Amino acid sequence: MERDWIEKLSRDYRLSLLSYLRHHTDSLEDAQDLCQDVFLNCWRYRENFDKTKCDERAWLYIIARNRLKNYYRDKKNTISLDELEYDMPSGTDEIAQAVFLMEIREELALVLKRLDERSRRVVILRYFQEKSYGEIAGLMGIQEGAARMIHQRALKKIRLMLKL
Repeated sequence: MERDWIEKLSRDYRLSLLSYLRHHTDSLEDAQDLCQDVFLNCWRYRENFDKTKCDERAWLYIIARNRLKNYYRDKKNTISLDELEYDMPSGTDEIAQAVFLMEIREELALVLKRLDERSRRVVILRYFQEKSYGEIAGLMGIQEGAARMIHQRALKKIRLMLKL
C-alpha cells in the first residue's frame, strides 16, 4: 500500500518537482539527485505525513525546499579541488609543466596524509573516485548529511594547510 502511494506521488509530481529543482540548481544532474532525495525522504518520513495539515504536493515541496536549503548551504561552504589556482609558469615547456604538476600532486598528497582517516577517505571518494554523497554514505556506513559535513570540514582543513 505505502509503496503504491510513493509510486503514485512520483508519477504525479516527479516532472513538476524536477522542473522546480532544476530552476533552483546549477545543473540537471544536481536537480535529478535532489529530486531523488526528495522522494527518498518522502519514503523515509512517510509516517510523519499528516493529510490534515497539508496535501501531498505541498508536503513534497516542503521537503524539496528544505533539501534545496541544504544544497545551497553545502555548495556555499565547498570548493572544488579543481578550482584551486596555482600559478603555472607561463611560457614553460612540457617538461617544466610536468614537474610543476608533480610538485602540486606531492603537496596535495602531504596534505591528505595530515587529514584524519575518515576525512581523507571522503575526499578521496569524492574527488578521485567521483562518488556522490549518497554513495560515500553507503560505502562508509554513515548518513548522507554526515558525509557532506565530513567533506566540508576536510576542505576547510585543506584550505588552512594550503593557506588559501
